[in-house]
Amino acid sequence: MHFISDSIAWASGTQGTVLLCSDGLHWSEVSVPMAEDQDLRDIHGFDRNNAVAISAGNGVSIYRTADGGMTWRVAYEDTHQVVFFDGLDFNASGFGVAYGDPIDGKMSLLMSKDFGASWKAVEDSLRPQLDSNEAGYAASGTGIIVTDSHVIIATGGGPKSRMFVFDLAWNLLEEHLVPIESGAGSGIFSICSQNGRSFIAVGGSYIDSINATSNCAVSIDGEAWLPITVQNPGGYRSCVSITADEAYAIAVGRTGSDLTRDGGLTWKSIGEEGYYTCDLNGKSGWAAGRNGKMARLEWK
Repeated sequence: MHFISDSIAWASGTQGTVLLCSDGLHWSEVSVPMAEDQDLRDIHGFDRNNAVAISAGNGVSIYRTADGGMTWRVAYEDTHQVVFFDGLDFNASGFGVAYGDPIDGKMSLLMSKDFGASWKAVEDSLRPQLDSNEAGYAASGTGIIVTDSHVIIATGGGPKSRMFVFDLAWNLLEEHLVPIESGAGSGIFSICSQNGRSFIAVGGSYIDSINATSNCAVSIDGEAWLPITVQNPGGYRSCVSITADEAYAIAVGRTGSDLTRDGGLTWKSIGEEGYYTCDLNGKSGWAAGRNGKMARLEWK
């Protein structure tokens, strides 16, 4: 899901489904016809007309529309069955990155410099080496942040949860251990930041969704991380999003949703319904869950 403004939002899902909201309230289906057998695990909208969606599992396809989903074209495709991509993000200048599970032990990376119109693979020498079983998660497409100067990618699944920080030329600047549970089915599932320096990370174990142990951490500088162990989110969380003024953040997952007003230090449950992804903008936002369930979030 990508919430661009108080009126415009894009969402994607199974069987090539894409939805577009143009008035802040109502959604219309603008699905990708050639993606009926694919899960579109992430989408990024630039405005009412332009958006990019990416598939996950059994190869990767990246689709782009320039007319509000009336038509779509394939901007990139790799049909090799071992390829699995987890998400994508863009900065305001149109520089975009898609990341995926490791090939030959190294993180898969694609790069675009033209708002997703074309893509190329990042050369092997620049891709980071990952630990055994370490990878990203495609739960909500929010394990990546692209700013005007940095690319930030979170991982899990291996012996530890990590966050990698690159510059836009793919120099690995920093690598941080994040105190969130890692291992099979566990790790960082989502990160959010407004300034590219302070972060909230959520995750845990999707195998044990009600387990709230070691599922959230925060950092004010991207280097020193504080595990949130008291008044933390109520279980595994697959997505976290923060408002532009950093006044509120929401974390969602299978077992419910949580709200923080202090940058992730303390959380309060706001419902037990399951949602997989969310995005906030201004004083409103959207969350999406199973079978097309959508919820609009508002506060005064």
